[in-house]
Amino acid sequence: MNQILTDQEYKKVIERIQQLSEIKNAHSIFLPEIDALRQLAINYEFKRYDLTLVKSSQQQLPATG
Repeated sequence: MNQILTDQEYKKVIERIQQLSEIKNAHSIFLPEIDALRQLAINYEFKRYDLTLVKSSQQQLPATG
């Protein structure tokens, strides 16, 4: 998996991270996979919640709050 495209894929990645993290004795064996999955999740979160992609015309807020 090179990138996460949907919320469903994101949930699967998070579940896999949790599964691997719960394995106490083999944690160091799965560390590279956990790191890769975390990076995928972080990249998805950056893309999904990137507020700079919102058009400025839709984001007109009053200056006084």
